Amino acid sequence: MSASLKGIKLNLICLIVIVGLAEYVTALSSLVKEIYTNRQANSNLGRVVHDGNKTYVAGIDYILIIQQGNTTAERIPLPATPRDCQLVDPGKCHNAITILQKIDSDKLLVCGTDVFNPVCVHINTSDRRYPVSQSRLNARLWLNNEPSSPVSSLVLNPGPGVELYMANCPRQGQACIITRQINNNLATENVAWFTDNEPDFLSTYSSEPENDKIYFLFREEQNYFQYDGFTAAGQMNSYAMVGRVCAADRGGSISLTSTWMTFMKARLLCPFPGGSSTGSRSTYYDYLRATYKIGNTLYGVFSFPSSWGIQESAVCAYDLQTIDATIDGTVFPGNVTRYFDKNSDSLSKTFTSSSRFLPGQCPGPGESTNDVSGRFESFVRMTSLIQKAITPIGGKPLYVSRDAVFDFLVGETIDEERVLHLVKENGSIRKIRVSATDSNDVDVLSPAKIDVTSNILSASLKNKDLILVTGAQVLRVGTSNCSSYTSCGNCVSDPHCSWRGGVDFICEQASSDNTGTSGSCPTSPTAPGSLTVSKQVTEVIWAAPTGDVPTTEYVCKILLEKNGTVVHNVTTMANSIQIPKSVLKPGVKYLAKVWALNQRSASLPATVAFEDALRGLTLRKPTVSTNDVTISWSEVDGATSYHVTVYETDTNTLLHSYVLETSSTGGILSLNVGNLAVGRTYKVEVYAVSADGVRSDSESSSFSTAMTVAERSAVEAVSTRGRSPTLVPNPSQSKPTTNSPTPLTTSEPLTQTTSESTEQPSESTASRSTDTSVPEPETQKPFLDPPKPSQQDKPGSSSFTPLLIVIAVIAVVLLIVLGVCIQNRYAIGLKTKHIRSGDDDEMLKRKYGVIWLKSDAYDV
Repeated sequence: MSASLKGIKLNLICLIVIVGLAEYVTALSSLVKEIYTNRQANSNLGRVVHDGNKTYVAGIDYILIIQQGNTTAERIPLPATPRDCQLVDPGKCHNAITILQKIDSDKLLVCGTDVFNPVCVHINTSDRRYPVSQSRLNARLWLNNEPSSPVSSLVLNPGPGVELYMANCPRQGQACIITRQINNNLATENVAWFTDNEPDFLSTYSSEPENDKIYFLFREEQNYFQYDGFTAAGQMNSYAMVGRVCAADRGGSISLTSTWMTFMKARLLCPFPGGSSTGSRSTYYDYLRATYKIGNTLYGVFSFPSSWGIQESAVCAYDLQTIDATIDGTVFPGNVTRYFDKNSDSLSKTFTSSSRFLPGQCPGPGESTNDVSGRFESFVRMTSLIQKAITPIGGKPLYVSRDAVFDFLVGETIDEERVLHLVKENGSIRKIRVSATDSNDVDVLSPAKIDVTSNILSASLKNKDLILVTGAQVLRVGTSNCSSYTSCGNCVSDPHCSWRGGVDFICEQASSDNTGTSGSCPTSPTAPGSLTVSKQVTEVIWAAPTGDVPTTEYVCKILLEKNGTVVHNVTTMANSIQIPKSVLKPGVKYLAKVWALNQRSASLPATVAFEDALRGLTLRKPTVSTNDVTISWSEVDGATSYHVTVYETDTNTLLHSYVLETSSTGGILSLNVGNLAVGRTYKVEVYAVSADGVRSDSESSSFSTAMTVAERSAVEAVSTRGRSPTLVPNPSQSKPTTNSPTPLTTSEPLTQTTSESTEQPSESTASRSTDTSVPEPETQKPFLDPPKPSQQDKPGSSSFTPLLIVIAVIAVVLLIVLGVCIQNRYAIGLKTKHIRSGDDDEMLKRKYGVIWLKSDAYDV
């Protein structure tokens, strides 16, 4: 690869990485409608014929017959001839169906490898038994016997004069051929028409409506091309080619009576990125992957060579008239065709003859290829390439995929639009709308990804559905997903869909009975203004929209704010609606949306948020007992938690805060708060909160704690010793508790949560009661007994504890020393005073009965 081409390749890779990040790659849900399977048919080959409500699929040793709605495919066995199987290994005794064509209303032409002796038979499709005709057409000389070998075929002139046009490579090591069989048999010459490397034949088409020209699309290894020009000997690469023959061809007149006189081929260009405007250094998508013809337009999917490792492909379109003009030579000066000649300095040559048509041209009325001269035959025998490449419509691709290489292409015409379906063998599908008159008018429509058990082998269209064939399955996949479009513009850009309009953005499958918009969107009115909800939450009110588009009616919807569920929907001519009481629930947040309508067109919605308040919280008079209090209130419909706070009134200090989570049952909730100081005044506030965060109004009440005679005497006695009364807890010494409040009437605890900044007393209890009355203070028992004095309140306890710790440490040390002494004395021996160390010149000497010291041996 030259340095310049390497630079182009690097730039392409960088561009792909950047642009690929923004590529529209959203995948939709699977559109598979039906899956056809047959346990005895797991070797499908992908060749398909559609005939009415039936689909025929070729396989190895069989043909599948599929009827829509029946998920079990019928299998017609077509095994290999037993006589031929005796000559090969049992594993190779197969009849792979390589040609499957409809030749009239009740007959299929089926050709198979039949081990290594290819034959063709007829199948009668009008008979439910599908009998196979006894007459057999020997195809051994022109049909490949390898199932994987590319074969392209076409049947023309249905009826008695049926002709089969076919391109393939019959035998390894032999030249590939384009042939016509059954009637008026012809074949290409095996000299200089194709390179030694076998071409890959992809598809065969005929011109419409005359069917007088037949086109063959294929890939071919060539070294005669360099960028968009020609060379005598360049780099070998795979190039996209189109070949053409004429139906009126009857072969030569002298030595080539069974050889095409009209075959010529030309290269197809699919440029990147800006077409021929970049000059001779343009880079081209050269690898042709699939083709499809709609009318007189040929579409092709191209990619870069696989060795580049670039996951990118493009769709180029070609006018058959341009292909014809190139092969006929009318694009050359003086309408004289220039043919490629590697041995010429100009790399081209011309041909002059007494014949009224040139090589590659089709004979006109009164003309015949049987009348050509021997010089004409000699020229055709050695020449097959036109010295001009064919450029696409618009000089550039219709569409470039920056993130995928597609393997199959099918298309259809809907009204004045064309729709192309690009399919990857792994199940990715991309849909493109192409204008039939403007090559720049292209839209990428809804993509899809379906799950397949193995790689897709072929794609075709039937009744607006994709038929995808894998090795063991045949899938019918919808080509549209209209419900995925949420705007009129996106909906009408898809020819499969129709916009019905209205506030619900209904985009539906287009049909002959559909009255929706199919090509344009109506002008929408502006949104209503001044949208409000009354304070009593009983009415939604708005102002008429401004603008030139009149409003015929309004749609008002009430939705849940948390998930968008519609709870109320009204269509009206007025500028307000009443909200029924049954629609709203206390403590829930809502959205009110109003659209202005004009026939099938809807404005953008006007939106306002509102909420239905929590009501009904009633705080009972607190029940006080010495230094604790019981707070009671009625439960609120729609509330999920209650917030209770206790303040000291004199200092306005927040003492306690509680969050009680509970579902509403319409009863009474109670909360006991202990460890309050006696002789003080307090204030309690309670409010409810819903799951949506709607808060009720707060209810508050004040209360005071009082001391009994015994309590007052205890306080005075402690005061004489300079200490605080034991009934007044020290807030700094009290610890919050995580125990849940305990209901009075049930053993199920209430959930109680407290934030980090909230102090939770240890002596508090919450309860629920269904009783509507609360006991009076003088009869109410405390929920918990008063706290007992702690160990710290005992005289002398502050100095006693450290002394015990010191004594314990000294005891542990003495025990360790005593243990060491005992181990040394009794493990070694009471009378042993010396032991020898590892060194012969040293001894260990015991001193003080415990310590061992090193000593020279002679000192012992």
